[in-house]
Amino acid sequence: GVSIEEELTIDDYISIYPNPSNGQFSISLEHNENTSIVVFNPVGKEVLSDDYNNTNKINVDLRDYKKGVYFVKVTIGDMIYNKKIVYQ
Repeated sequence: GVSIEEELTIDDYISIYPNPSNGQFSISLEHNENTSIVVFNPVGKEVLSDDYNNTNKINVDLRDYKKGVYFVKVTIGDMIYNKKIVYQ
């Protein structure tokens, strides 16, 4: 399992805000990274997927989609971060 320390580390490393939001989110990374993100809708269907090179901030716009709870998967190297975001 994941220890609390590891969880704290990745939570310090990546922040997604505002959450809840009006459909526009920012993903902020501690360092410039090569990152990929995938966003899944409330029923687990992939709605957005993108790769970013050498960035520390990613903007996500879900306003074309229905309001609800979405899941964001952020991959940096072999680190995977899953976060629930609320579009209301």
